[in-house]
Amino acid sequence: HPTLATCAGVLVYALAAVVAFGAMGCGSSDPDEPDGPTPDPDLVTTTGGIGPVHAPGGGEDTYCLHRRLDNDVAGYVRKVRGTLSDGSHHMIVYVSEETEEDAEPVKCSGFDGIFMVENGVPGLDSKNIPIFIAQQPYVELALPEEDGVPIGFRIEAQQMLRIEMHWYNTTPSALEVTGSVELDLLPEGKDVIESSFGFWGSAAIDIPPNSEADTGMLFQRALSETKAFAVTTHQHQRGTRMQVFKGKSQLEYDP
Repeated sequence: HPTLATCAGVLVYALAAVVAFGAMGCGSSDPDEPDGPTPDPDLVTTTGGIGPVHAPGGGEDTYCLHRRLDNDVAGYVRKVRGTLSDGSHHMIVYVSEETEEDAEPVKCSGFDGIFMVENGVPGLDSKNIPIFIAQQPYVELALPEEDGVPIGFRIEAQQMLRIEMHWYNTTPSALEVTGSVELDLLPEGKDVIESSFGFWGSAAIDIPPNSEADTGMLFQRALSETKAFAVTTHQHQRGTRMQVFKGKSQLEYDP
């Protein structure tokens, strides 16, 4: 339920599983404060990143990069950590169907990875499925367990990622902006509840210059036979508030 002072994107980003449903970018923002289940000695860590991208003082732009992970086996991600340098506004990580890596980051449009879809619903059937968003210098997400069984989302061996970074340099001096992501992977063969992701929002926002507007309450039905464990939101410049409500219907809901 966002209130905006000028045109702004409004998005709800969520993780859905057969029995689990949640969101990325949540969790501890302090690397000294562990979050989630006790570390599993079977986990394998793989890392990706973008940058450095040259960011002139006072500038703003979005860059994307396709990069292949170095995991030798497929498996299920149990924990994700994102780190952003000064000048980064946010970073979105997708699993991608692309087959070729990019030599260098290239300019792109924000969230356009979600809308690369031939058939189906953007965000659920896209060629690039969002799995993580970092909006702080450090953010960590640990997926929970269900009755002692770990929940995780699947990635393939040497999984291709699409990494999208929006930078916004508010200083007068140039910055070299970077973003990195670490994924803790439980190899195949373990008992796990497999999850996937949903990304919802509205592009139906048209606000004249120098005016205010409120989108009112927007409703999105959750996926059937799923459970929710977290939700995060994202709004762009000039957005002043966004709220998410849990509802039984369009007339019955709680903050």
